[in-house]
Amino acid sequence: MKWSLFFFSDLDARLIADYFIARDECRDDADVTQMKLHKLMYFAQANYLAETGRRLFSSKIYAFEHGPVVDAIRSDFQEYGRAAIVVKDDAVAFRAKQRCAEIPQEIRQFLDAIWDKYGEESASQLRRLSHQDKPWSDAYVPSGRFCVITDEAIRDYYREPDKADSRVRLDRVFFIDEHVWAALDELDATL
Repeated sequence: MKWSLFFFSDLDARLIADYFIARDECRDDADVTQMKLHKLMYFAQANYLAETGRRLFSSKIYAFEHGPVVDAIRSDFQEYGRAAIVVKDDAVAFRAKQRCAEIPQEIRQFLDAIWDKYGEESASQLRRLSHQDKPWSDAYVPSGRFCVITDEAIRDYYREPDKADSRVRLDRVFFIDEHVWAALDELDATL
């Protein structure tokens, strides 16, 4: 028997953004602005890194004044300013809903859990939450731009014991001690 784990990683960041936009479009009071979208993306990446050690989407995250900003979608949504994206542009919401089928089921379930945890929060509430995160505060330089928040800083922070209870979990992901994993590999070699 060969042991293997398969994680989806480095998905297109716009695809993940589209999923959150599609979720917002289904609400009576859509409120996902560009700022809220960036924070949802940050919290999704943070929880996924903590769970798997791998990126959910392939984009750098920068520490800007108002919190984490996902580089790959930054220019896509700047034009919306503080307006709710789906309220201002029905075509974006329609395309977002069409693309959701491209996301693997396990990732959709994970993103739903992120939405359930953070989706009802306002953009400013999510900004406050992200400002409490050490990865952002360590990377942010006032009047600086493009200060990268590293994957390692995010992963390590979200794996801290005091974050364990509040972390969003991926279904079917279990942490296995390295010694146990080595023993499984030895067993596998004898079979």
